[in-house]
Parts: sequence; structure tokens; C-alpha cells
Amino acid sequence: MTDSPLLTENYVAVKRCRHGLMAYNTNDLYIGRSFDRYGEWCESEIDLLTALLKPGDIVLDVGANIGSHTIPLAKAVAPSGVVFAIEPQRLCYQMLCGNVAINAILNVFAMQIAATETPMSLQIPVIQPTLEFNYGCLAAEGHGKGEQVPGVPIDNLGLPRCNLIKMDVEGMESKALRGAANTLKKHRPILFVENNTTDDSGALITLLEEYKYSCWWHLAHYYNPDNFYGCKDDLFTGIQPEANMLCFPVEQQVIRSDLIAVEGKNDNWLKAFERSQLS
Repeated sequence: MTDSPLLTENYVAVKRCRHGLMAYNTNDLYIGRSFDRYGEWCESEIDLLTALLKPGDIVLDVGANIGSHTIPLAKAVAPSGVVFAIEPQRLCYQMLCGNVAINAILNVFAMQIAATETPMSLQIPVIQPTLEFNYGCLAAEGHGKGEQVPGVPIDNLGLPRCNLIKMDVEGMESKALRGAANTLKKHRPILFVENNTTDDSGALITLLEEYKYSCWWHLAHYYNPDNFYGCKDDLFTGIQPEANMLCFPVEQQVIRSDLIAVEGKNDNWLKAFERSQLS
């Protein structure tokens, strides 16, 4: 598979990637870099999540960035299912919409908002796109200046159903989940929630236990040896693995022997990684 760009314009490139055409920022140190060299991003996560979906399902992609997960999730639930994609950063949101459009995806509704605990207005900085930067690491809160973006609780979206919520919101996971309390109670979706810090892990796990979810760790290195372009160079050697939790309502009595069980509120991704090395 050729990895030559179909189009380049300043900091934007478009390539034919594993799940379709993808526009990305060539200065993005993680997502853009991965699409540029491998034609994919976090493919093991996409494999995990699409296996849980069927046509007609409704998915909420919270922290959609440029649509790396949105596009394959939308294809997995098509033609009658829907993906609601939330992204607060304006430039990422615009590229998300562009990627939905160039792939002729009809079942994605994109929103430039942040998922928050209560309604509010947030200041979201605009990072100069010609700078080398990890554009997926910007949290939606804690900034003194930037463009005003609405903070909206997930409960206020009025979802008719919800089968899966994928959440990558850079440390705001607990707040976003508290803003989704009624949605979780009513629809009992599967959750895929980032949990990549040791400091906040306990509070997030405790909250998920209160919402009656059983959780498993999904730890994955950014480099996939079987990547779409067949690139043999690991650009992410020595970097902390992507750390998320796959969470099922306890009443479903799901057991995932292929994943590492979350062992209570004192657990974190590092402890789970150490356990994985012993098995």
C-alpha cells in the first residue's frame, strides 16, 4: 500500500488510510505522525470497539479529535446507526468534519462542544497548527484565555439510545461521566474511558463502581507491527502505552479474559502494566 499523500497544503496532508481518506496535521506529534507513517492510529482500540457494535447502534465519541475513531465507528453502525462526535478544539473539529465529508459518511453528527458536569462556557486555546505539538493532549478546562466553547453535560444531549461511549477528554473523564449520570442509568452503554494517569485513577474507578460498571484495562502501544503501510520503524519506542478502561454494566455479567481486570480503586495503568508482564 502506497503511503504517498493525495494532497498537501501547508500543514495539512490527505492520505488513503486503513479506514478511508484521512486529513491530518503533519505537525501533530502523535495522531498526525501515526497517520503519516502508518496510515492508522490506535488500531487495536478500533478493533476492540467495532467488535462490540452492530448496525443500528448509537455511539457517542467524546473527544473525537480529527475523527480517527469516528470514521470506523460510523461504518460499523451504518446504515441505520449514528455516531455523535464531540470535539471542543475548533481546528480539530473542522478537520473532523472534513474527514467525515471526504469519506461520504452520512451518519455522523459532529458538535464543537466539551462534555462537562454542568452547563458552562469554556476558554479553549487555538494552538498554532504549524507548531510541532501533541494536539490530542489539550484539556478543555483550566485555560485563562481562548475561544469560547459551550460545555454541555451528556445528559443534556437527549440521546434516544446509547450503546457505546468512547471518552478521551484529557483528565476530565470523571466530570464528563458525572454529567452523563442519567444517560448511564437509563441506557447502560458500554464505556471506553481513558485512564492514563496514576493520580486520578482511583477517583475515576470509584465513580465507575458507583455507576455499577465492571472494568478491564486495555493497554496498547502506539506502534502496530501490522500497520496499514507496512512501516517497520517504531516511532513511539519508550513512550507510555495508551491506557483505557473497557467498562460493562455489571448486570451484563461480562468476563473479558483477554484483558486485565481493574482491581479496585487503588489500581492504575502502571500496576496493570506490571501485572501484564507477569502473565
